[in-house]
Amino acid sequence: MIKLSSKNGFTLIEIIVSLIVASILASILITLMQSVFSKTGQSLLETSAAHRVGVAMDRITAVYTDTGANSAAFLEKLSDETSNKNFKLIKTWYDSPPFNDEGVGSESGALFLKIEIIDNLSPSISLTSIFWLRK
Repeated sequence: MIKLSSKNGFTLIEIIVSLIVASILASILITLMQSVFSKTGQSLLETSAAHRVGVAMDRITAVYTDTGANSAAFLEKLSDETSNKNFKLIKTWYDSPPFNDEGVGSESGALFLKIEIIDNLSPSISLTSIFWLRK
C-alpha cells in the first residue's frame, strides 16, 4: 500500500512573490490617495476663505443698513469695520450705476460705491457688492 502525503501551506517563494505584488499595489494606492487628500485640503481652504469673505461683506452690509445709506456715517463706520488685515478691500466710486441700465434708476446726486473684498490667504476668493449712498 502506497501512502500519499499532501503538503499543506505555502512555499517561501510563494510568500515572497505575494509580498512583492502586495507592496506594488500598496504603493500605487498610496500615490493615488495622496493626490485625493491634497485636493480635499485645498477645497477646504477655499471654502473657509469664501465663508470669511461672506461674513466680512455681511458686516459691511449691516453697517450700510444701520446708517440708512447716509454716506458720511457709512464711510465713518466702514473704516472701523475694514481694519482687518486678513482682507484686501478695494473701493471704487461711480457717479452712475456701474452696470447696464436694465431696471436701474438714477437719482440726481447719487453716488455708487463698489466694494470688493479679497481674502489674503486665498486671493482667488473675492466678493463684490455695490452700495448706493445719499449725500
